[in-house]
Amino acid sequence: MFRALLLVFFLSFSAKAFADETLDRLSVEELTNLGRIAQAEHDYARALECYRAALEKGNSPRAVTNIGLMYLNGHGVPKDVEHGIELLREAAETGHPNAMMVLGATLGGRGKTEDENTEARDWLQRAANAGNVRAMSFLAEAFRYGVGIPSHPDDANIVRQNARASLQQEADAGDNDARLALGRIYKLGIQVPADHNRAEALFLAGASSGHVIIRRYLGSLYLDEMGRYEDAYQVFKDLADEGDHGGMNHLQRMYAYGVGAEKDLAIAAEWALKSARATGNAHSLFHPINGLQAVRPEDQHVYVQAIQTILRDDDFYSGPIDGDVTDSLRQALSQYIGEN
Repeated sequence: MFRALLLVFFLSFSAKAFADETLDRLSVEELTNLGRIAQAEHDYARALECYRAALEKGNSPRAVTNIGLMYLNGHGVPKDVEHGIELLREAAETGHPNAMMVLGATLGGRGKTEDENTEARDWLQRAANAGNVRAMSFLAEAFRYGVGIPSHPDDANIVRQNARASLQQEADAGDNDARLALGRIYKLGIQVPADHNRAEALFLAGASSGHVIIRRYLGSLYLDEMGRYEDAYQVFKDLADEGDHGGMNHLQRMYAYGVGAEKDLAIAAEWALKSARATGNAHSLFHPINGLQAVRPEDQHVYVQAIQTILRDDDFYSGPIDGDVTDSLRQALSQYIGEN
C-alpha cells in the first residue's frame, strides 16, 4: 500500500521532481513509466536516467525501445540511427509486441534495401499476430503498397478487417483507446463507409467514463457530421465548465460562427480568453486554428475589439478599442492570463 501511495503522490509531479533515493525505491515498471513521462516532457536526460535505472534492476523491453527511439531522433543523446535500430531489434527479439511494431515501422519507413523491407514486414506480422493493432495498420499499408512483398489489395483489406475486429473486441471489453480509434474510423470513414451511429455508440461508451478526448470527439461528431447542434453544445459546455480548453475552443467557434449557438462575438472572445488561461498561452488567441482564423475574416476586427473591451474592463489594457493586434495588446493578454 505504501508503494502505491508513494507512486501516486510522485506521479502528480513532473519527473524532474524525483530524487535519486526515490528512484531506488521504484520497480522496473514504475521507473519505465517515469522515464516515459520525462520523455514526453522533453526532459531527455531524466528519461535516460530512469530507463537506465530500470534496466539495472531487470529487463524492460519498453525502456530499451524508448532509448532506441531517443538515438533514432537524437533526443538527449547523439543521433545514431544504426545504434537506435540495434536497440529496437534487441527489444523486439524479447517478443514484446510494441517493440516489434516500432522496429517494423522504423525499418519499413526508411526501406533502404529489399531485405530490410522484408524484415520490416516480418516484424510487423509478428506484432500483429500478438494483437498489436498499430502493427496491423502498418501491415495493411505494407500489403497495399508492396513493402517487402508484392502489392496485394485483397490481403491489405483482410489485415484491415482483422485490425477492426481486434479493436472492436478491445472496445467491447471497455478499452477506451480502442473505442477512440474505432470511433474515429467510423466517424471519418477511414477505409470503410462512415457509420456515425456506430461512432456515436463507441464515443458514448468512452464518454461515460469521463474520457476527455473521447468526449471532444463525441461533440465534434454531433457538430460536424450529425448536425445535432444542441447535443454538441452541451458536450462542449460540460467540458468547458470542467476547465477543458478543447471544449472552450469549440464554444468559441460556435459563438463566432453562430453554429449551435446564437452568433455573439463577445461571448466568443470570452471563451477564447478562458481557453488561453487554461493553456497558459496568450498567443493561442491569435493562433491560426484557435484564434483569429476561428472567426470569419469580416468579423475579426469586432472580435479583437471584444477582447480589448474585456481586458480594459478588468484593468489590464488601456489602449484604444480599435480591433488591432498590437504589442501592447499582446502584453496585456500575457499579464491577464498570468494573473488570473
